[in-house]
Amino acid sequence: MSGNEDTDASLADAESFTCPSEAKGSDTCVAPGPSFSTDVMPIIERRCNTCHAEDSDGGPWPLGEYADIFAWRAAIQDDLLRCTMPPAESGTSLPDSERAVLMAWILCGAENN
Repeated sequence: MSGNEDTDASLADAESFTCPSEAKGSDTCVAPGPSFSTDVMPIIERRCNTCHAEDSDGGPWPLGEYADIFAWRAAIQDDLLRCTMPPAESGTSLPDSERAVLMAWILCGAENN
């Protein structure tokens, strides 16, 4: 997290996202949303780019840059809601707190900030 109390407050509703997929969270943004560079990209690098990297055979598309992630944000949101990524066989998990950050970023407009 960026340490910004406003950003922490914007995640309050999104933190209700948990698996299984029946769990529902807010579908509105409480501004300001998470920062792409400070909050989102570190999660993507740590949890997703072990497979979704330019030089990896694992994931079907790279998630190395903002443009990549922005282009796939609808699929990422769906995967977050269905708890299908990362897959169980990957050996990587996505804690609820990080899932909430990604969802909040998408709900708040997926800005490149």
